[in-house]
Amino acid sequence: MPLETLSPAPEPWHYLVFGLRFLSDFAIAELLPATSGPTADERTDVRIILEEIDHSRFGARRDDNHFVIQPEFFYLSVQDVARYLVTGGNRIVIEARPAAKPDAINTFLLGSCCGALLFQRGLLPLHGSAVATRTGAVLILGESGAGKSTLAANLNRHGFSLISDDVCAIDCAAKPVIFPAYPQMKLTAASATALGMANEASGDFSAYEEKFHLRNPSFYPRSLPLVAIYLLEKSETGENTTERQLHGTEKFVLLRNNVYRDFYIPEMKLDAQVFQQCAAISAGCAVFQLSRPKAVPTFDSLAGFIRGRFAPP
Repeated sequence: MPLETLSPAPEPWHYLVFGLRFLSDFAIAELLPATSGPTADERTDVRIILEEIDHSRFGARRDDNHFVIQPEFFYLSVQDVARYLVTGGNRIVIEARPAAKPDAINTFLLGSCCGALLFQRGLLPLHGSAVATRTGAVLILGESGAGKSTLAANLNRHGFSLISDDVCAIDCAAKPVIFPAYPQMKLTAASATALGMANEASGDFSAYEEKFHLRNPSFYPRSLPLVAIYLLEKSETGENTTERQLHGTEKFVLLRNNVYRDFYIPEMKLDAQVFQQCAAISAGCAVFQLSRPKAVPTFDSLAGFIRGRFAPP
């Protein structure tokens, strides 16, 4: 789709994301549409606007790759894609570049920009995947390439509805609660093939991310209490899958190390807030470490540990 056609629609598009109502100037295929527009007593939580941004305010040349992070705003410029400005936890302005592809524009919108938006709203974004169980949400964390999305997809095929894949929004105001994000999973070609999902994935490949985007028919659209967290790791020496429960400061360190876009935190002056949020989650959730062989992924075995403790919703 040529980007010259990306212009404000006659009527805005309504979406539900992270428990928030988004109102967008353009259609966003990755998001869950709201069933109707807001009624008189409902408010729009986040507005996504197509509008020119004065890049000179942020010390950037027009075609720079550049970002500026402050407590009041988040500015991102991606060469040949778009410029973005996130303010107040309720407004995202996008200036798309000519010939930029929608999947590239949405990659930064739904990743870096929504991460900043969640911080601005006082929510904690964690980098992981989450599935629904009968008693609450299970969150899977780990480094890039550890297999978070693949494990979530495996669980999804056994009846565990997807809540989020990549950006997980946690509200720690009372007991930790996770909000549903985007009804899709991102899988490499190898993972899609290993899971027998290659046919489902074949039509929606993001060349920008080099992953398949699978619109997920089994998606859990409501918030859930967070009941357990699993850290997925590759073992350098082990040949078997193993599980170990973590305690005390181990839990806190795990959470702090898996905050999404954690380099935003000092620039937004959120160190104390994030410390308190990680401590609250650590106190309220069981945390386990899952180790798998580095060379041969064994996701059925890994999923077995979670299925042994939790039932599908």
